[in-house]
Amino acid sequence: MKRRCYFIWLMGIVILFIIGLCVKMYEDKGKSASQVQVVAIREVEKEFVQYKEIWEGTTFPTLSVRDKEEQTIVFTSELKKPKLYVMWASWCSDCQRELPVIEKIYRTYKDDIDFVLIDLVGFRDETVEKALNYYNDNKFTFPIYFDVDQTVVNSLELKAIPTLYFVNSNNQIEKIFIETVDEDSLNREISKLANS
Repeated sequence: MKRRCYFIWLMGIVILFIIGLCVKMYEDKGKSASQVQVVAIREVEKEFVQYKEIWEGTTFPTLSVRDKEEQTIVFTSELKKPKLYVMWASWCSDCQRELPVIEKIYRTYKDDIDFVLIDLVGFRDETVEKALNYYNDNKFTFPIYFDVDQTVVNSLELKAIPTLYFVNSNNQIEKIFIETVDEDSLNREISKLANS
Protein backbone atom coordinates (compact mmCIF):
# COMPACT_ATOMS: atom_id res chain seq x y z
CA MET A 1 0.00 0.00 0.00
CA LYS A 2 2.85 2.36 0.91
CA ARG A 3 4.58 1.52 -2.35
CA ARG A 4 1.44 2.23 -4.30
CA CYS A 5 0.98 5.59 -2.55
CA TYR A 6 4.66 6.41 -3.11
CA PHE A 7 4.30 5.49 -6.81
CA ILE A 8 1.21 7.73 -7.21
CA TRP A 9 3.03 10.65 -5.56
CA LEU A 10 6.05 10.10 -7.76
CA MET A 11 3.89 9.95 -10.91
CA GLY A 12 2.09 13.15 -9.81
CA ILE A 13 5.41 14.95 -9.43
CA VAL A 14 6.60 13.68 -12.83
CA ILE A 15 3.33 14.77 -14.47
CA LEU A 16 3.56 18.23 -12.85
CA PHE A 17 7.16 18.51 -14.01
CA ILE A 18 6.18 17.61 -17.58
CA ILE A 19 3.27 20.07 -17.53
CA GLY A 20 5.57 22.80 -16.21
CA LEU A 21 8.11 22.02 -18.91
CA CYS A 22 5.42 22.17 -21.61
CA VAL A 23 4.11 25.49 -20.28
CA LYS A 24 7.63 26.93 -20.25
CA MET A 25 8.29 25.75 -23.81
CA TYR A 26 4.95 27.20 -24.94
CA GLU A 27 5.75 30.56 -23.30
CA ASP A 28 9.21 30.62 -24.88
CA LYS A 29 7.72 29.79 -28.25
CA GLY A 30 5.19 32.63 -27.85
CA LYS A 31 7.95 35.07 -26.97
CA SER A 32 10.01 33.98 -29.93
CA ALA A 33 7.07 34.33 -32.29
CA SER A 34 6.21 37.78 -30.97
CA GLN A 35 9.86 38.83 -31.13
CA VAL A 36 10.05 37.67 -34.74
CA GLN A 37 6.86 39.60 -35.46
CA VAL A 38 8.28 42.79 -33.91
CA VAL A 39 11.46 42.44 -35.98
CA ALA A 40 9.40 41.88 -39.15
CA ILE A 41 7.28 44.96 -38.45
CA ARG A 42 10.40 47.05 -37.87
CA GLU A 43 11.86 45.85 -41.18
CA VAL A 44 8.67 46.77 -43.04
CA GLU A 45 8.58 50.19 -41.38
CA LYS A 46 12.23 50.71 -42.31
CA GLU A 47 11.42 49.79 -45.92
CA PHE A 48 8.54 52.32 -45.93
CA VAL A 49 10.84 55.06 -44.59
CA GLN A 50 13.42 54.27 -47.27
CA TYR A 51 10.72 54.32 -49.95
CA LYS A 52 9.56 57.77 -48.81
CA GLU A 53 13.14 59.07 -48.70
CA ILE A 54 13.65 57.95 -52.29
CA TRP A 55 10.37 59.30 -53.70
CA GLU A 56 9.47 62.44 -51.72
CA GLY A 57 10.78 65.52 -53.51
CA THR A 58 10.98 63.76 -56.88
CA THR A 59 8.88 64.26 -59.99
CA PHE A 60 5.80 62.07 -60.08
CA PRO A 61 6.02 59.73 -63.11
CA THR A 62 3.68 59.86 -66.07
CA LEU A 63 0.98 57.24 -65.56
CA SER A 64 -1.29 55.56 -68.07
CA VAL A 65 -4.52 54.13 -66.64
CA ARG A 66 -8.06 53.30 -67.74
CA ASP A 67 -11.19 55.11 -66.65
CA LYS A 68 -14.65 53.61 -65.95
CA GLU A 69 -15.48 53.81 -69.67
CA GLU A 70 -12.32 51.80 -70.46
CA GLN A 71 -10.65 54.81 -72.10
CA THR A 72 -6.91 55.25 -71.63
CA ILE A 73 -6.04 58.31 -69.56
CA VAL A 74 -2.49 59.64 -69.19
CA PHE A 75 -1.52 61.75 -66.19
CA THR A 76 1.53 63.86 -67.06
CA SER A 77 3.57 66.69 -65.56
CA GLU A 78 1.79 69.09 -67.93
CA LEU A 79 -1.31 69.01 -65.71
CA LYS A 80 -0.64 72.01 -63.47
CA LYS A 81 -3.17 71.37 -60.70
CA PRO A 82 -2.11 69.74 -57.40
CA LYS A 83 -3.07 66.08 -57.23
CA LEU A 84 -3.75 63.42 -54.64
CA TYR A 85 -2.97 59.99 -56.05
CA VAL A 86 -4.37 57.08 -54.05
CA MET A 87 -3.42 53.47 -54.85
CA TRP A 88 -6.04 51.08 -53.53
CA ALA A 89 -8.00 47.82 -53.96
CA SER A 90 -11.50 46.84 -52.86
CA TRP A 91 -10.30 43.93 -50.66
CA CYS A 92 -7.84 46.09 -48.68
CA SER A 93 -9.12 46.74 -45.13
CA ASP A 94 -6.96 49.87 -44.67
CA CYS A 95 -8.32 51.19 -47.98
CA GLN A 96 -11.87 50.49 -46.82
CA ARG A 97 -11.25 52.62 -43.72
CA GLU A 98 -9.61 55.49 -45.61
CA LEU A 99 -11.77 55.79 -48.73
CA PRO A 100 -14.81 57.25 -46.88
CA VAL A 101 -12.50 59.90 -45.39
CA ILE A 102 -11.06 60.62 -48.84
CA GLU A 103 -14.62 60.92 -50.19
CA LYS A 104 -15.39 63.55 -47.54
CA ILE A 105 -12.20 65.46 -48.35
CA TYR A 106 -12.89 65.16 -52.08
CA ARG A 107 -16.23 66.91 -51.67
CA THR A 108 -14.47 69.82 -49.96
CA TYR A 109 -11.39 70.15 -52.20
CA LYS A 110 -12.46 68.80 -55.61
CA ASP A 111 -12.24 72.26 -57.22
CA ASP A 112 -8.69 72.86 -55.93
CA ILE A 113 -7.08 69.42 -56.23
CA ASP A 114 -7.33 66.61 -58.76
CA PHE A 115 -8.15 63.37 -56.99
CA VAL A 116 -6.78 60.34 -58.82
CA LEU A 117 -7.76 57.07 -57.17
CA ILE A 118 -6.20 54.13 -58.97
CA ASP A 119 -7.46 50.62 -58.33
CA LEU A 120 -4.77 47.97 -58.69
CA VAL A 121 -6.40 45.40 -60.96
CA GLY A 122 -4.77 41.98 -60.79
CA PHE A 123 -3.27 42.62 -57.37
CA ARG A 124 -4.53 39.72 -55.19
CA ASP A 125 -7.29 38.87 -57.66
CA GLU A 126 -8.65 42.42 -57.82
CA THR A 127 -10.85 43.04 -60.88
CA VAL A 128 -12.44 46.12 -62.41
CA GLU A 129 -15.84 44.60 -61.60
CA LYS A 130 -15.00 44.12 -57.90
CA ALA A 131 -13.67 47.66 -57.68
CA LEU A 132 -16.72 49.16 -59.40
CA ASN A 133 -19.09 47.17 -57.19
CA TYR A 134 -17.30 48.40 -54.07
CA TYR A 135 -17.25 51.97 -55.42
CA ASN A 136 -20.96 51.93 -56.30
CA ASP A 137 -22.06 50.13 -53.11
CA ASN A 138 -20.40 52.88 -51.05
CA LYS A 139 -21.81 55.66 -53.24
CA PHE A 140 -18.40 57.23 -53.77
CA THR A 141 -18.20 60.18 -56.15
CA PHE A 142 -14.43 60.70 -56.50
CA PRO A 143 -13.00 59.72 -59.89
CA ILE A 144 -11.50 56.25 -60.11
CA TYR A 145 -9.11 54.72 -62.60
CA PHE A 146 -7.68 51.26 -63.13
CA ASP A 147 -4.15 49.96 -63.43
CA VAL A 148 -5.14 47.04 -65.64
CA ASP A 149 -1.65 46.07 -66.76
CA GLN A 150 0.34 46.71 -63.54
CA THR A 151 2.29 49.61 -65.06
CA VAL A 152 1.45 51.88 -62.12
CA VAL A 153 2.57 49.26 -59.60
CA ASN A 154 5.83 48.83 -61.50
CA SER A 155 6.44 52.55 -62.17
CA LEU A 156 5.98 53.49 -58.52
CA GLU A 157 7.55 50.30 -57.13
CA LEU A 158 4.62 50.10 -54.70
CA LYS A 159 5.30 48.51 -51.32
CA ALA A 160 1.79 48.42 -49.83
CA ILE A 161 -1.69 49.85 -50.15
CA PRO A 162 -3.22 52.22 -49.64
CA THR A 163 -0.43 54.54 -50.68
CA LEU A 164 -1.23 58.24 -50.99
CA TYR A 165 0.95 60.65 -52.98
CA PHE A 166 0.50 64.39 -52.44
CA VAL A 167 1.77 65.98 -55.65
CA ASN A 168 2.07 69.77 -56.05
CA SER A 169 1.26 71.79 -59.17
CA ASN A 170 4.88 71.39 -60.34
CA ASN A 171 4.38 67.61 -60.28
CA GLN A 172 6.73 67.14 -57.30
CA ILE A 173 5.83 64.58 -54.64
CA GLU A 174 5.52 66.53 -51.40
CA LYS A 175 4.35 63.76 -49.07
CA ILE A 176 3.62 60.03 -49.12
CA PHE A 177 1.47 58.07 -46.69
CA ILE A 178 1.72 54.28 -46.79
CA GLU A 179 -0.97 51.97 -45.37
CA THR A 180 -2.71 54.07 -42.74
CA VAL A 181 -3.19 57.76 -42.14
CA ASP A 182 -5.44 59.45 -39.61
CA GLU A 183 -8.07 61.93 -40.76
CA ASP A 184 -6.35 64.94 -39.14
CA SER A 185 -3.04 64.27 -40.91
CA LEU A 186 -4.84 63.74 -44.19
CA ASN A 187 -6.76 67.01 -43.81
CA ARG A 188 -3.59 68.89 -42.86
CA GLU A 189 -1.67 67.62 -45.92
CA ILE A 190 -4.58 68.25 -48.29
CA SER A 191 -4.94 71.79 -46.96
CA LYS A 192 -1.20 72.42 -47.50
CA LEU A 193 -1.44 70.98 -51.00
CA ALA A 194 -4.49 73.11 -51.88
CA ASN A 195 -2.70 76.25 -50.72
CA SER A 196 0.61 75.51 -52.45
